[in-house]
Amino acid sequence: RARYAEAYPELFDEGGPDIEEFNMMAAVDLAYLLQSLGEFERSKQLLTAVESYQANGKMWSGTVRGTSLARIHLLRGDTDAALAELRKLIDAGWREDWRFFLVFDPALRAVRDDARFEALLDDIRTDMAGQLANFNARENVEN
Repeated sequence: RARYAEAYPELFDEGGPDIEEFNMMAAVDLAYLLQSLGEFERSKQLLTAVESYQANGKMWSGTVRGTSLARIHLLRGDTDAALAELRKLIDAGWREDWRFFLVFDPALRAVRDDARFEALLDDIRTDMAGQLANFNARENVEN
């Protein structure tokens, strides 16, 4: 918490967090941390501020928006909405940082045993294995 306060003091403003493009994901990370510390109201305030920022159309990346929305849904306990958001991202071709996000992000811990999540993860792993096979096949042809 102290590290976030030092690195992102605007997320701790008395009048509410000041969400911007470059601190939005940190705000969702902080919301997760605050929940684990029992600071549920402060966490809720951060999540609401991130959603408001995104709703105002200030986002530059649909992927960042989608991954943060999935995390927000999970932090609010709405597994169905989180999985639906992840399905949209995967079906749209999202692959950037997928392994970190889906396998290691602690905010997704609550959904990792869900069969629907496992199916999403299998889909992306299958696609990535296919991409690697295509790459390797092309490399062998060129050599």
